[in-house]
Amino acid sequence: MLGRVNPVLKRLLKDPVVELCSHRPLRRVICWRFPRKHQKVALTFDDGPHPVYTPQTLDVLAEHSVRATFFVLGSMIEKSPDVFRRMVDEGHGIGIHGYVHTHDDLGEQTLRTLDIVSRFGVTSTIFRPPNGILDSRTGWWMLRHRFSMVFWSVDGRDSMRHEGKDFTHQPYENIGPGDIVLLHDDNPVCVADVREVIGVLRQKQLQPALVSEMLAA
Repeated sequence: MLGRVNPVLKRLLKDPVVELCSHRPLRRVICWRFPRKHQKVALTFDDGPHPVYTPQTLDVLAEHSVRATFFVLGSMIEKSPDVFRRMVDEGHGIGIHGYVHTHDDLGEQTLRTLDIVSRFGVTSTIFRPPNGILDSRTGWWMLRHRFSMVFWSVDGRDSMRHEGKDFTHQPYENIGPGDIVLLHDDNPVCVADVREVIGVLRQKQLQPALVSEMLAA
């Protein structure tokens, strides 16, 4: 499922536009997936670092020598700095998801979170808005500051399933080349799903890759 955006932009999100935005130079501005010709898939995680479930997620990734991209919240880094340090030390990509999970002044939230990650020697130019909702103000701010806005093409709906909401997630068997997979490293469903996703990638001979690598490819 594609990330949700404001109604004006949503009307434009048809397959030809998504396909166009998978290629350079537009994918450096906004993208939902990458070109199908690449036998690579980006695993991405939102809303962490969580003190319990992010380490478990990192354990699974390390077990299979897989690197992923974590779209982090600044407030969560402040609560679990050691978990974030491990994330960085193990070579995972870092994207910005805001300071807290709200849509209030996301430009300022981004700057605040960038200041936090800089204390760990990290910088980032990739951004994902909370809930995948992008308003025009935030979009223009990201353009002016040369951020790439990254959504997803496969939504695991792990948080919703963890909360007991009646949503059906896309079967991971449908993952294909160029997809961006969305999970959330703040719940136990995610930990189980990571193993399943990695198994599908191995079966299909798809290579996990960082978002930053695929943006530059």
